Amino acid sequence: MLSDNLTDNELISIDFMSANLSKANLSGSDMSYARFTDANLEGAIFYKTNLDSARFDGACLIDADLTGANLQSARLQRANLTNASLVDADLTGANVSDADFTGANFTGAKVSYAALQTAACLDNALLPSEYLE
Repeated sequence: MLSDNLTDNELISIDFMSANLSKANLSGSDMSYARFTDANLEGAIFYKTNLDSARFDGACLIDADLTGANLQSARLQRANLTNASLVDADLTGANVSDADFTGANFTGAKVSYAALQTAACLDNALLPSEYLE
């Protein structure tokens, strides 16, 4: 694992491809345009982290905490977000095709233009009210 605590850092455009950041605390950091392709982020904490345009293709985000995270225009293709917390996260314009959101919590999340219907699985997910309207 790279580090347990990367809070409040400026990590813009950093390449974390295939990195093991399992259970890492990345809260409050600016990680816009970062690349997490195929990374292990199981149980990682991204509380109020700026992940604008970040790439998570094929990443493992099982049990990750993305509460209040900015995921605008992020790519989450084929990512596994089983039981992830996306409470109050902003996924506006995010690409979520073939992502697994089984049991994920989207309470209060913004999902405009995120096309959740292209996700591989939304079983038992707690979806935001705007999606249900």
